[in-house]
Order: sequence, then C-alpha cells, then structure tokens
Amino acid sequence: MPDNSGIYIGGGNTGNVNTGSGNVTQTVRLSGDAQTVSTLERIDDLLAALLASAGQLPAESAEVAADEAGWLRDEIKGGQLHASHVRHALAALAEAAAPVLPIMSVVNEVTDLILKLLH
Repeated sequence: MPDNSGIYIGGGNTGNVNTGSGNVTQTVRLSGDAQTVSTLERIDDLLAALLASAGQLPAESAEVAADEAGWLRDEIKGGQLHASHVRHALAALAEAAAPVLPIMSVVNEVTDLILKLLH
C-alpha cells in the first residue's frame, strides 16, 4: 500500500500550442504527516493572531489583511494551496501589514512557513 502522507505537488500546463504561450499552475495538496500537520497548526495560529490584531492597521489595510488571512485559512483547511493565489495573498498581506511592525513579523513568519510547503 503506498504511503499517502506528505505533500503532493501537481500541476498542469495550459495554453495555445500554436503560439507557444501558456502558463503553469501549481497546486499543493496538504496531507497528514506530523511535520506538515504541525506546520499547518502553526500557520492557523498565526493567521488567527493576525486576524485578531488587524484592527491596529489603518481601515483599508485592516480590511485587506482580514480578507487575505481569512482566505488563506480557508484554502489551508480545504487541503490544497494554489501557489500563484497563495503568493498573491501573501504579497497583499505584507503590503497591508507593513505599517505595523509586530503584525508584519507575523506575516513574515506565515510567509516563511507557507512557502516551505509550496517547495
């Protein structure tokens, strides 16, 4: 019986063969080895802390941070990470959190952990 633990990375190519243009999508399916579960729990805790502290940000930034953090939590709970979407969400979080150093440090830690899952 194959071992189904760990992280599965799959992707697909799409595009027009005649012009040679296209893009590659990467999807990371999250599964249950102990290290991955521990990392996911840490990310969830950090995102919860980020959501709780978003009120310290200017109104527009707080809204962006709450939206992106909520989306990331949902994406992780869904068991898959779409790499390009996740990177976009992380960049938006970083931009929104930049004015408040303690929140930015949380965003940096979330980013480091998620990017490790994507590689």
